[in-house]
Amino acid sequence: MKIQKNLVESNFKDWWNKISNMEGREWMKEIDPNDPNLDYDYKLFFEKQKDEALDMLNKDSDAHFTDIGKRPWHATFSNESAYHSEDTPGGNWVEHKSGAWEFQHSDFTVKNSDKTEEYLKDTDEYATYKGGKMLKSVTLKE
Repeated sequence: MKIQKNLVESNFKDWWNKISNMEGREWMKEIDPNDPNLDYDYKLFFEKQKDEALDMLNKDSDAHFTDIGKRPWHATFSNESAYHSEDTPGGNWVEHKSGAWEFQHSDFTVKNSDKTEEYLKDTDEYATYKGGKMLKSVTLKE
């Protein structure tokens, strides 16, 4: 059943309660959305993009939150984040004609390239830095 926007009280606590109880989003019950150490700021997402937040209540559990709430230590922290600044410049997402998505690291985000690799490993997305594709890490056997 679709949840009507006008039936949802427009406060964060109600929204969090509803979205974290959706099938497939059980993992959200395990986190405190007010924890400043999370790599995503769900409250900021709700406050800055309320329509998108309310739309998430009607999407599949694998629907992606926008980049606006990504904090500087998120694996794909981008220039679309509210935390993007001169001191913490985010990377850049580029969609190619093929439909593939490329995450272009900034000098700041490349510090987290191992985390980015792990984050993107089961997707068709990939990361680059200064025009070069980031290679998957390998272990050499002796």
